[in-house]
Amino acid sequence: MTVLVRLRRGLFEAIHQDLRVGHPFAYERVGFVYGPFVRLSAELTLVLPAHYVPVPDDEYIRDPSVGARINRDALRGALQRVLTTGDCCLHVHAHAGSGTPRFSSVDDDMLIRFSPALQAVGTGARHGGLVLSNDGAAATFWSPLEHRLEGGRVTIVGAPIWLGTESKGNTSWW
Repeated sequence: MTVLVRLRRGLFEAIHQDLRVGHPFAYERVGFVYGPFVRLSAELTLVLPAHYVPVPDDEYIRDPSVGARINRDALRGALQRVLTTGDCCLHVHAHAGSGTPRFSSVDDDMLIRFSPALQAVGTGARHGGLVLSNDGAAATFWSPLEHRLEGGRVTIVGAPIWLGTESKGNTSWW
């Protein structure tokens, strides 16, 4: 199944602005993006991120082995929002650099542990992660049938439009 993510430029910039703010002890900030998950056909779905919710400072755990670790209150909040709204939920953070970013092995491990719980409460949508670069983004989604993560295709909509694919690393600007 192909998952297309259409991220508004204004939301992309607002998320980036928040993720750039320093934290008292975490090396990076994280948050959650929520929005409708629309099945266009049996093989094609569309995610329209509409809301960004940053993880509050007091919901981070001190752990120097990772850029950021969040506590169960942060995770519970994400689960509750999915249960209440039925929206897609993407865990979001940023990596330095330009073009299409890649998920790290730490990112994949966290998403493999957390995404099935999101899927259990939000069965009508797919859930996963979104990683931003300075000018692009990549998405990955939990596949409940295959029990693994699958890449999505992200387009940042609004001038300038950015097109990229997580799996091939191609980028274009219009």
